[in-house]
Amino acid sequence: MPNIMAQIYGAGWCDGLMLKDYLDLHCPSSQCISMQWTIRDSKIINLPIPLLVEGDVILLRPGQIIPAKTQPLKSYADDLEIPKEFIKDEHYTPSHGCSNIDELNKVLTCLPLKPEPYIMQETPFLELFRQYLNRSYDKSNYRMDKKWLNIYVLLLRKVFLVLLIIMILINCLRYKFYSNLVSDVYDMVIFLQDMGLIEV
Repeated sequence: MPNIMAQIYGAGWCDGLMLKDYLDLHCPSSQCISMQWTIRDSKIINLPIPLLVEGDVILLRPGQIIPAKTQPLKSYADDLEIPKEFIKDEHYTPSHGCSNIDELNKVLTCLPLKPEPYIMQETPFLELFRQYLNRSYDKSNYRMDKKWLNIYVLLLRKVFLVLLIIMILINCLRYKFYSNLVSDVYDMVIFLQDMGLIEV
């Protein structure tokens, strides 16, 4: 593997990503893809959340939704308001320093809160793989589909076959004993059986 990577780099196919290759940090948010400020190669870059891996250092901004399980990079042992870890889909809401309710009602100027570094404890897309592979959300539907398939196979192989044989016997007897009251052989042997089984 190292030889292959050395050949790729030596051939000039992959020279590494430069800072200009990433999206701007302050690009508008999109509903199609979620971006996350990440520290890679000692630079802050805007990276899509599915590309984050365990051990990445991310910068969380106030009000942001946590992409996966994270822990603070800095030690906040003295600050009891900051939790020791965040889980996926929580909102990052750091303390703004106002502890008194009267201070909240006043118009005060304050500096905006800076993004804080957190370290990823899990890879975000692994949870999606766990759901797909586990199929825990689909087991009841799967069992119901299996029951319907068993009923369908039972009807098709057993009940329809028995009905077809009974109908052919009855129509053959009708043709033999009441030939003046019935139509031709085609109707008695094929057409009436088709109509009867389609109804079922």
